[in-house]
Amino acid sequence: MSYYIHHVPGRLRIRTARLHRADCQAKLGKMLGELPGIDSYSHNAKAGSALIHYDIARLSADDILYHL
Repeated sequence: MSYYIHHVPGRLRIRTARLHRADCQAKLGKMLGELPGIDSYSHNAKAGSALIHYDIARLSADDILYHL
């Protein structure tokens, strides 16, 4: 599986073919909704990407990727 990650503290973009699928989008939303420190997130089904804004005092990008 190929993926792309772009990170700036407080903002993480991931792109993978799995995010084209509705079931994976729902799982992503559920996981991120339960993770403390996530400010907001959005996904683009056509691009297979997700943009995650998070509180850098509570989480790191590595923490988020570990949970995903």
